[in-house]
Amino acid sequence: MHWITSSAWTHSALYLGRLHDISDATVRARVAAHYHRDPQDQLIIEALLGEGTVVKPLKKYDCDHIRICRPNGLTRDDADAVVGFCAGHLGDEYNFQQLLDLARFLLPYSVIPKRWR
Repeated sequence: MHWITSSAWTHSALYLGRLHDISDATVRARVAAHYHRDPQDQLIIEALLGEGTVVKPLKKYDCDHIRICRPNGLTRDDADAVVGFCAGHLGDEYNFQQLLDLARFLLPYSVIPKRWR
């Protein structure tokens, strides 16, 4: 996969914190509508094949090797905007078009019709 995406990562998720950490009440309510467990759980938003864009507890990855990346200079307002944007996509289906676009790189170039290159 690395040679297709030029990334060492196969997946990413956005950390939300706990429900009460979400400052925008509308966004908090949307996240809560998609997560029906302990409100004290630390939450992430991720897109999963077969599930779509979902809220999961961070502890889902307790046994996995993960890397946490934090942007430098991100303001609280910017972080809230990113969380709001992602929460707005909760319930959306997985983006299969992106998978198809990546799959094009696996096929020999001459096999792909010109209009798809």
